[in-house]
Amino acid sequence: MIYRPGDGPNGNPKLSFGMGARKVLQSYSFSSSVTDPKGAFSLTFYPDEEGDYNDPLFDKIEMLDIVLIYERYKDGQIADAAFTGIVKNKKYVVQMSDTGARRVISVTGYSIGGLIADLKMTMDLHAMLLTGDIANDKTLNLKFTTEIITESKDPPAITDLVNKVYDAFIDISENYGKLTMPDVFKYIDNWMAPEKFFIDTEEKMFYPVGNLGVYKGTQSFFDLIEGVCAKPLYEIFPRMRKGKTEIVIRQAPFDKEKWLKIAHGWEEGKYELPIAIDPTLLKSFDIAQSDSEVYTVFFAYLRGYPLTMDQQITIEKIRGDSSVVMDVEKFGKYGFRPLYLTINGFNYKQDDKDVADLQSERKTLSERLRDWFGNLEKMYNGTITLSTSINRIMPETGEKISFLGGEFYITGAEHRWNYEGNPETILTVTRGAEYNQEGQYVGELKEVTKKYEEMKGGGSVYESWIT
Repeated sequence: MIYRPGDGPNGNPKLSFGMGARKVLQSYSFSSSVTDPKGAFSLTFYPDEEGDYNDPLFDKIEMLDIVLIYERYKDGQIADAAFTGIVKNKKYVVQMSDTGARRVISVTGYSIGGLIADLKMTMDLHAMLLTGDIANDKTLNLKFTTEIITESKDPPAITDLVNKVYDAFIDISENYGKLTMPDVFKYIDNWMAPEKFFIDTEEKMFYPVGNLGVYKGTQSFFDLIEGVCAKPLYEIFPRMRKGKTEIVIRQAPFDKEKWLKIAHGWEEGKYELPIAIDPTLLKSFDIAQSDSEVYTVFFAYLRGYPLTMDQQITIEKIRGDSSVVMDVEKFGKYGFRPLYLTINGFNYKQDDKDVADLQSERKTLSERLRDWFGNLEKMYNGTITLSTSINRIMPETGEKISFLGGEFYITGAEHRWNYEGNPETILTVTRGAEYNQEGQYVGELKEVTKKYEEMKGGGSVYESWIT
């Protein structure tokens, strides 16, 4: 279904393509990834099948239209939308052949959550002069510091920090509408979950935040958020809940306690830990090991700390209390391969005890990075293609699955359908390994080809294959 962006989901769609319109709608796809806060979708139409040449389909679809894609039935009725997107591009293609012209309309865009990624605040002097909206950059910096971050030395909750930044964007848009995007906030209110953001837990930052890094030029919402929620420590991605899009902003769930609790089945109020791949839905898979991404040195640094990163590494090493964590055993094979994590937002004046405590926190964080990313060459990654079931919720981005005697993390999921074909769900998986009942990494998977042979047998083998 395709809606005008200002109408809201309670209005009537301006276009609808169901079972009777499959010759017009030739294909769809939509995807999400833990590395992308926008997601993506595409639609393909054959306008020769639409039947009304006086009212062309190409003219009906406009920029910023809202696209809802449905894939599932529940209790005999169409269930909530599986994806909500916003149109950002349309293309008309004509191809000549011996049998005549073939016309195709292609429509692409990204998740409605991508609107938040596109929220921008312009503090460029030329833009201010041309628009007539003159904003003092010190005033805007104040909006994103004193008015957002309290003077407390206690680390803020991530959800509070994110919502305060979002509220500040709304406030600035009301006062400097030409320097921001006020209409976009209306679309977000219409089509996204009321909370706008979702955090798996009430987890906090591990340090007091005092500066979001607002500078001159153009700043996007996620420029500010990703500065303090830096990758790979944090993940930011869209997901659907009860037909509404949420933005997940969370620490990656690779600590054993969080890995153990990654759940699926939210809609039914039941949770599976983890999801077992149903062999009757499996169409194909590939898994591989690689040592292209190996780290032997791990170090977490706060921009704004009393010492620069180089000074800190040097001085701590001399003192013998370094917060750098190394895997010395791998140096012989892979040499010096650092994983440096740099996070914005620290500029509070600290006494000696505070700085010492924070150094201990950073050492702990460096150790977590080693635990998370220190065995990647032993873990499997790959893709799993499933037939999409219209009667169940398919595995999604940010969840884990049980497969081939181990567990895998889903970093991306693509759903696609083509005319006269069956819908498919393609999972991109990583971190495939053996984990114990406490959620801790045990070691690499063995005999994966044997597990596949067992899977082909079906029957009672299924139970042993998924556990």
